[in-house]
Amino acid sequence: MTYRWHGELADVRIAASRGYDHRESFGYLLYYSRRDADASVASTTVEHRTEQTALGLRLEWRRSHIVRTSLFAEGLAPEFDDHAISRWAAARFERRIAGGWASASVGGGNPGIPDHWDWAPEVSYRFVALTLTARVGFERVLEPVWSDLASFQSPFLQSTWAGVMELRVARTSTHAGVTTLVGSTTDRAIVYRHPLDELWLRPFTREGEPVRGFRADTKRYDFRADHARRRLGVATVRPRGRGSRSRARRAPISLNVDPPFGARGIGEVRMSAFKGDLGIIVRGEVDAVGPQESQVGSHEITAFVTSGASLAFTLADAIFTLRIKNLEDKPRPQPWLDWSTDTEALGPGREVRLGFTLRLFN
Repeated sequence: MTYRWHGELADVRIAASRGYDHRESFGYLLYYSRRDADASVASTTVEHRTEQTALGLRLEWRRSHIVRTSLFAEGLAPEFDDHAISRWAAARFERRIAGGWASASVGGGNPGIPDHWDWAPEVSYRFVALTLTARVGFERVLEPVWSDLASFQSPFLQSTWAGVMELRVARTSTHAGVTTLVGSTTDRAIVYRHPLDELWLRPFTREGEPVRGFRADTKRYDFRADHARRRLGVATVRPRGRGSRSRARRAPISLNVDPPFGARGIGEVRMSAFKGDLGIIVRGEVDAVGPQESQVGSHEITAFVTSGASLAFTLADAIFTLRIKNLEDKPRPQPWLDWSTDTEALGPGREVRLGFTLRLFN
């Protein structure tokens, strides 16, 4: 629910929202467990803007509540039932400088950890000239972690200082960009990886398995990520490509499950029929995935290249899609444990997916 008021001196926005999330897991070697989470948010924003400057103030109140209920021998019983309340205030100032926009903001309050007050600044500059867009920024990001914790872990606050540099060029038929993100995180939240989010969030499952739940990294985590992309467009043929590379210190209590580099190439052909009423898109994809550290035996999963293809038809507001993944039909090892065999999980071979999308406008 949102209310907006536009005045001569300022614009006011008052918003209130509520969200709910429900997850269940059960089956082979898993006792029944469900997680119910809800959050209520209320905020007020006041903004004054001119051609050269902008000033904004924001107040936010948030209440989150999470209940984990599991089936034990004596029946259903709550394993976790708690809530967190955050109160946050922020101010932002923007000014046009040298053809671009410079902005600075600072926020402070209680992020959701009891008896903990903190602050987070942000500065950035964005410049646009003809086909060139450049951006540089620096900020602090806070993330409270108070639920779905390991049995020995108390609530903590993940804190990240990060800087970003971005450069983009956009022309009629060519789009290219480079982005570099660097930063350092203290009390980084880490968790044993599973293929489904609900399994990440479950508490202890069975004896002999690794520690479940979020826990704080005991050392500072430094990282850097580089991302490059390019897209060309010639008539109805649109080849695209992008790649990424990251560097990060390995945590003593966590493995680098995410690959340090990857790349994707896409070739796309667009056609139309019946005087443009029917759109046809044929696409081919090639993905390169870097090496990963397996959580089973702590060995390295070698890098690989995989391919895919898709065919889409668009008719008015309806979209029919046929997508094939892993054209080479080679199942590859996954970095988590297969509970049914107590060995490293193996991914699927060739996948075929059919999709239908209907866009509704109201």
